[in-house]
Amino acid sequence: MCGRYSIAIEPAEIEARFGAKYLEAMKPRYNAAPSQPLPVILNSDPRHVVFAAWGIRPVWMSRVAKKDGLINVRFETLRDKATFRADLEGRRCLVPADGFYEWKTVSGSKVPFRITRKDGKLFAFAGIWQEGPKEPGLLRRFAIITTAADSFMQPIHSRMPVILDHDEERAWIERDGELSDFLRLLETPYSPALRAYEVSREVNRATVDTPEVMNPV
Repeated sequence: MCGRYSIAIEPAEIEARFGAKYLEAMKPRYNAAPSQPLPVILNSDPRHVVFAAWGIRPVWMSRVAKKDGLINVRFETLRDKATFRADLEGRRCLVPADGFYEWKTVSGSKVPFRITRKDGKLFAFAGIWQEGPKEPGLLRRFAIITTAADSFMQPIHSRMPVILDHDEERAWIERDGELSDFLRLLETPYSPALRAYEVSREVNRATVDTPEVMNPV
């Protein structure tokens, strides 16, 4: 599961890191939430950072229970369900981030934690995207791919977003890659050295998008 993350880095640093230019102005997101327009790099245009709404609504689904759509897609679903095959083959994206949030159940209560790389560097989640219903200024949607938690994340949650290695990022958004190659990247995901610390429950509120939500408590 990945229901919140942050991308609060200067645009110039993001452009240098991913070799892609912003087409629109970006503001920092300390508590990026579903349905919001967030920066992604599409396999159809890897030289640019564009904005897409977080949460896909596949046309083959007659009903999406959550109003935000599917914000996460399990690796196992992409591997095993033919209905997602076209998404994986044709519409992949990088989701730049500098951290994400996860909730650990402690004595029946959910406690939020922020997870970042130990070195503090930018990274990217593996995602898929789709052309969404035409909305003013926003034509696309995306979802983050998740996998079983690694040994670091298991004490916090059973799932985690797929984080790509720097070299894997280019392979992920290559237009002519093989499906088996993409599945292999997801099956054996990169496990960077991570750190986690408890944060304020203010992060639970999507309307709270300030630097303070990233501070340890």
